[in-house]
Amino acid sequence: MKKLFQIFDWLNLVCIISGLIFGLVVETIYNYFFTDLSSLIYSIPLFVISLIAIFIIKIKSKRAINVDFSITTARTENEKERLAKTGLIIFVSLYKPFKSPIAEKLSLQNREKAAFEKDYQLLDLENSNLQPVIEAICSHKFALKHCWLIGTTNTEKVKGSVMYQDVLIEFLKKEKGINCDFYYGQKYAIPFEDDALICSKTYKMMQEIFKEGSSFGLESKDLIADCTGGNRSMVAGMILSCLHEDNDIQLIGTQYDAFSNPEGPLFPVYISFKPEIKVQG
Repeated sequence: MKKLFQIFDWLNLVCIISGLIFGLVVETIYNYFFTDLSSLIYSIPLFVISLIAIFIIKIKSKRAINVDFSITTARTENEKERLAKTGLIIFVSLYKPFKSPIAEKLSLQNREKAAFEKDYQLLDLENSNLQPVIEAICSHKFALKHCWLIGTTNTEKVKGSVMYQDVLIEFLKKEKGINCDFYYGQKYAIPFEDDALICSKTYKMMQEIFKEGSSFGLESKDLIADCTGGNRSMVAGMILSCLHEDNDIQLIGTQYDAFSNPEGPLFPVYISFKPEIKVQG
């Protein structure tokens, strides 16, 4: 024979007991008016205790989180225009050239010098790891008014990406016709330290950016957060900060060949999601 708690969950069992005690209380009150008071002293405290037990069990009940989400891609200019947002939050990683014969030969000092002088042609940004950032920002050019660039600061071991933000903005304005307000620099930079700290600091920074966006008159539906760049802890912090109904995220996607290598044009992928918390027993 199965045990009683295997058939009934604890909350239902306590509710049954509470119902029995409630009946006892009613009967006792009836007896008080018509016969005697003796059992009332015991039945009322039992009833109160059972209500407290129900409350505690309910608080500690298991909660399941279901996520209702939809994914939309924009592969044409018309689709990008239709889905463009007013505000964009995006990670800017440390510049690294690839498939660029000139830029790949530059020393670290010459890269930094070109960044300081805003020489985007020498850095060949579209043939670097910043290409997805460029695509992400340009995909919102039809409506974009506010763009936050989250970079990284220098540490003793690692160079930060903040120094490449000015040259990136110069390229976007002059070559891509992006005419929006950029918010960047040390105020929006994460120290590249411990992963746990990076996640926490990214989360807090995102919350501050949401508040700043609200002060500009932006609603949650007007903002989108791009999690293509950044390291895993930054991405985790960004996604956790977006767990609200209208705070969407995006990433820059592509297609892959038979060897899992990226191929073909880049395109934005928009993800809308809404977490739902359900109480289980």
